[in-house]
Amino acid sequence: MQAIDNKISEWEASTFKGDYSDAKRQSNEFVNYKTSLKRTWVADKRDIDTLLGNIQTKLKTYELKPYHPPHGLSLHVTFNWFAIAAFMYICSLSSVVFCIH
Repeated sequence: MQAIDNKISEWEASTFKGDYSDAKRQSNEFVNYKTSLKRTWVADKRDIDTLLGNIQTKLKTYELKPYHPPHGLSLHVTFNWFAIAAFMYICSLSSVVFCIH
């Protein structure tokens, strides 16, 4: 989750020089992120969701109290915020490219 927060901070702190080469470089970095790091994170999230589902099933089977992650550790909230941050970043980048052309 720290890596996700770091990536969001990186996007929020990014600035655009306004020239095509900078926009193209940042666009290539974003594409590289989507094809590598994001896929890994999505796979990890899917594995954790599966594991938590199995735990909840076992707890229900043995009539135990359900498990709820501590506040701030919800994967769904984190990934939703991450998706919004990625969308905002790519929109900003696209608008710079559009203005250049």
